[in-house]
Amino acid sequence: MHGRDAELRALDTLVTGARNGAGGCLLVTAPPGRGRTALTAHAVRAHDGHGLAVTAPGHPAESRLPGAALDLLTAALTRHGAGPGPTPGTTPAARAAGLLDQLHRAARTRPLLLAVDDVHHWDGPSRAALGIAARRIGPHGPAALLLTADSHHLPCPHLDGLPELRPGPLTTAASAAVVRDTAPCGVHPAVLDALVHEALGNPGRLTALVARLTPDQLTGRDPLPSPLPATPLLRRYTARLRTLPRTERPALLLLAAEDDADIGTAGPQTLQSALTAAGCGALPEAERTGVVRTGTDGVPRFTDPLWRTAVLRSASPAERRAAHQRLARASAEYGPHLAHLWHTAAAAPAADRRTADILDAAARTEARTSAPGPLAALLTRAAELGPQTAVAADRYTRAAEQARLAGRHHHARLLLARADRLPRDPATRGRAAYTLGMAGLADGPVRQARAALGLAAEHLAGTDPLLALDARRQAAEAAWTAGDQAACRTELAELMGRWPESGDGTSTGPGILRHGADGAVASMDRHYTRGIPALRRAVADAGHETRSAPLAQALAAAAVLGDAAAARDLAARAIALARSRGHAAAVPHLWQRLAFAELYAGCPERAGQHARHGLAAAEGSGQDNAAAHHRAVLALAAATRGDAEECADHAAAAARTAGAHGLATASTVVTWALARLDLTAGRPDRAASRLLALTAPGPAQGHFSVLLLTVPCLVEACARTSRTEEVRPALREFTVWATSGAGPHARALAAHCHARLVEAEGAGVDTVARLYREALALHTSTDSVFEQARTALQLGKALRRHRRPALARHHLREALVAFEHCGARPWAEDAGQELRAAGAGHAPGAPGAGGASAEPARRLTAQQEHIAQRAAEGATNNEIARDLSLSPRTIEHHLRNIFASLGIRSRTQLGPLLAGRGA
Repeated sequence: MHGRDAELRALDTLVTGARNGAGGCLLVTAPPGRGRTALTAHAVRAHDGHGLAVTAPGHPAESRLPGAALDLLTAALTRHGAGPGPTPGTTPAARAAGLLDQLHRAARTRPLLLAVDDVHHWDGPSRAALGIAARRIGPHGPAALLLTADSHHLPCPHLDGLPELRPGPLTTAASAAVVRDTAPCGVHPAVLDALVHEALGNPGRLTALVARLTPDQLTGRDPLPSPLPATPLLRRYTARLRTLPRTERPALLLLAAEDDADIGTAGPQTLQSALTAAGCGALPEAERTGVVRTGTDGVPRFTDPLWRTAVLRSASPAERRAAHQRLARASAEYGPHLAHLWHTAAAAPAADRRTADILDAAARTEARTSAPGPLAALLTRAAELGPQTAVAADRYTRAAEQARLAGRHHHARLLLARADRLPRDPATRGRAAYTLGMAGLADGPVRQARAALGLAAEHLAGTDPLLALDARRQAAEAAWTAGDQAACRTELAELMGRWPESGDGTSTGPGILRHGADGAVASMDRHYTRGIPALRRAVADAGHETRSAPLAQALAAAAVLGDAAAARDLAARAIALARSRGHAAAVPHLWQRLAFAELYAGCPERAGQHARHGLAAAEGSGQDNAAAHHRAVLALAAATRGDAEECADHAAAAARTAGAHGLATASTVVTWALARLDLTAGRPDRAASRLLALTAPGPAQGHFSVLLLTVPCLVEACARTSRTEEVRPALREFTVWATSGAGPHARALAAHCHARLVEAEGAGVDTVARLYREALALHTSTDSVFEQARTALQLGKALRRHRRPALARHHLREALVAFEHCGARPWAEDAGQELRAAGAGHAPGAPGAGGASAEPARRLTAQQEHIAQRAAEGATNNEIARDLSLSPRTIEHHLRNIFASLGIRSRTQLGPLLAGRGA
């Protein structure tokens, strides 16, 4: 059921209606293997225990016996006390009326679900009677009918007019989940990538492939067969193709050869020209049987991607080469240049050095303008066609780098393994190590990635100095991610020592990258007065930059500075650039840096919004490390809102990857999130212990940069537990950083922290209020609504405790409104309680109070309101969980809290309360 949220929602609606005595009908149509039978079984299981479920699968053997299928169904209903069925030999309308009578009798004492799987195998008269009966069942009908049919056998006039559900192909993530669920052992990532790529979103094909591979093949110990084995499902497709006229098969082969998943289609003009040149006319029988459909451009296309696989496998190598040759000639006139090259290469025999050289030269020419996916396919084919020498190793290595840029890291590793079996020169070894290291940065242990990138820098120093410098820069990034301050300083020092005196503005030239490196080294050495200005120069120099590497470096500098406005601009430009070039691998990392910029700026709610986008991009391209960083940020955002279960879900998932791959950045943010959750739950001593452990020497020490961000949280925890002496060293370091040019937000936090500390040590109210007001004045020039509200709350508390309620109420009201604005519910509740204690008659907007909270929906946080809105629209818990990257258990927890806040008991009551609330 992975990836079937919309289908499950439709089935749940049908089954729930049946339980409540409402009739209805749903026709599920899909190609073989898409899960029609599994969906039927799910509906029957859901209805089991709530009423009677009668199943009647269709059988091909009965399809030629008039009335046989309906006789079997009525016999099943009779066994369940429905009485005799319709009289055989009568008209379809009369048989339909008899079937409806039976359904009424069967549903008299208990809700009835009638599930007919594979109705396309029914004989004509039976199907006609069933269709008439299904159309007669309305909302007050006797039963719920669930019918399924093979879409390859449609259209069927007997079933016209029925509500229809069409399950589509599974997404990549859902396909991967199916493989993991059905494999008897672990699945190697490269094998998983190959299976998902081969199955084209068909779960039946996926499960059959897993069943035909040995455990050693699934775990990567033995190589996969090439091509992957045929399965009964694929043989069914092939058998159907054999029933088509032989005159239509050449055209089908042209369609299959033209529709390439890696290069893309050559276009309707190219295909039409090739069809005309081959003398292929229309495809009436293929269209009638549902193999193809003609689009608005007049060109036929396969209705199911597995038809393409079946057509290609049923053709001989010579026939496939001939089809590609026709398409190569047609694309020379009409098609894109890459499509022409690809078909030329596919038409070549097993060895063709001249074509291989042409492909290689074209890949070099197209490198700056074409997407990496097609370039990887061209270079792989060039390597296969040419002699298996060092030249082929170079092509496989370059293909691997393009596959990595496209986000297919496991495929990149497979290509590197092919290159490793061939002789390689130092330059090729260096590029292979660079690609391997970059892939490791995305989804592997970062210390190993650093070692591979360091090796790449050594190999490339003499042949490609610019790429060698970039490898050294990425090695520093790996050390930074691991929290290894000494290694990061070493890599940056090595980088600066080899920096060219002048450059051409490329990604390894002077300017942005040099200022960023200077600023990082100075900041790690605690020379903030030199490091912060260097980072600001890196950001300023990116004003008109259009290249990806300098933009990413400037974004990193903006993140450390907490310059959220600059970071948003830089991230928007960098993400647009990466997407326009098809560089899927870069997008999650860019979202990650933007999310961290918001954390440095004190905006956890915005950081969480960016992290949701980044998590989706990371999971879509298989980047586990980026996903862990985004989940850590989401855990912190959830802790700020007081969502304990969501925080725990994200924190646990992030910690698993962070521990396995050595991600000190993510680990530190996870600890920070759990500490903030402890504070909201009234456990300050536990929060202090968590954060103080990060500052102690040893392997559990936190990330040297992120630790600065945790200081305000640590100060609060220690102030609430009288452990003020333990926090002073961290606060001194934070103050030095804040007063060395880090910006008004850092200075505001420093003033807030000093106020908390002197207040805990018994300073007078005037001193405490002066420090809090100083912090508030600095906060007014920042974007941090949450941190400003925390300062206002503390100032209000201090004033109330010293019997100045009138002054306290002003600040407490400001804090309450701000906390509600950013969805920080525990903090809003605290501010509301303080406000009432300060003598306010009610707290406008506070949960359970009057005033602005009179509108019930305003009692919800932004997150809760989004969940409530989706639930009111009819989304299932699974679907909401997928949208928000949470677990269904967490969504259920949120809904319980939503119902309690709004004083309701069911989803059906959400709609009226949320009506008119807007997007």
